[in-house]
Amino acid sequence: GSEMCIRDRITVSSGIEFADYQRAYDEILRQLEAVQKGELEDWELDGARSTLLNAYASMGDSQGKLENFYLGQIAAGVEETPEELAAALEQVTKERIVAAAQTVKPDTVYFLRGKEEA
Repeated sequence: GSEMCIRDRITVSSGIEFADYQRAYDEILRQLEAVQKGELEDWELDGARSTLLNAYASMGDSQGKLENFYLGQIAAGVEETPEELAAALEQVTKERIVAAAQTVKPDTVYFLRGKEEA
């Protein structure tokens, strides 16, 4: 069957107010720890899979989406097409997600701020 490679990085983005930074950081780590312990519901896996499959399926509808996808693939040094990723996604199990999550360690945190309005 198809195998999805485990990448060496994941990114979490969160739109928050600066004052909420610590609360958001703690919650992100709490959720990661829950997945590492196998606390992942079937509906969460099904929802994530469905969202990604829909995104891959709709890429062909937009030249801009395809360009951004392939630029991201080049930057990450990978070559899978949306179709190949969708096929591999079908093989992902809860057990594989938990195993991958157990290898994740926080590395870099940064906060982007815009100019404060007068």
